[in-house]
Amino acid sequence: MRCEAALGVAAIAIATVSACGSGTRGTAPALPVMTEREWVENAARFADGLGVDVLLSADGGSDVATARAALRDEHALYAMLVAYTAFDDCGRTLADLGPPATRLRPVADDLAAACRAFERASALFSSAVKHSSPDTLLVATRTTLAASPLLYGASTQLEALGAAAR
Repeated sequence: MRCEAALGVAAIAIATVSACGSGTRGTAPALPVMTEREWVENAARFADGLGVDVLLSADGGSDVATARAALRDEHALYAMLVAYTAFDDCGRTLADLGPPATRLRPVADDLAAACRAFERASALFSSAVKHSSPDTLLVATRTTLAASPLLYGASTQLEALGAAAR
């Protein structure tokens, strides 16, 4: 019964998060102009947070049996909900960093590609919870893990750029 309640809470939270991102948006306020160093520092913090979320999403399991168990585990569901909620906002959060300097564009492109995959994984997670589908949860986990090399590569580049700027 507790697991059913947790699934219900997770499904409501996912639906709420999804609804918050939908609809029309007005004109976004102008972003403050950042120095290259500020962009690197902010992007590095963003990437570090996503790295933590990748680890949390791994609670989805490595095979159908462990994914099925994860869907019944309140703690695993909560951890995954936190991660996949962040993934759902990944592209918007990256855009909020503002445009990078020209030489930082490849790093931003890698982060954007990772975000697209993380956003797909978030949609899969929502579907997995809604339909109690361990197969779909496993695909969400694998989608996240497949995108993680892009994230970690960008993180490594950002770390080097930050160190060079000091």
